Amino acid sequence: MTQFRWHDGSVKNVHVDMSLLFEYQKQLGAVVKLYEKRIDWLSCGSRKFFGSVTENKYALLCSSVQGLIRYEMLF
Repeated sequence: MTQFRWHDGSVKNVHVDMSLLFEYQKQLGAVVKLYEKRIDWLSCGSRKFFGSVTENKYALLCSSVQGLIRYEMLF
């Protein structure tokens, strides 16, 4: 049993089962690794700019302003 300071400032006596704590830490670590892998996946390739496309249909708008400027300079 150990004393633990609660969010309201009071002190509570808490009993911690070490085997349950270690199992919780192991599961928590696995979830953190899963989130890290997901973040890495979301931040690579085209998903870095557009995210994951989940719709059946989508439109991609490309600006050609720079191309028009170069075209006008030729004439």
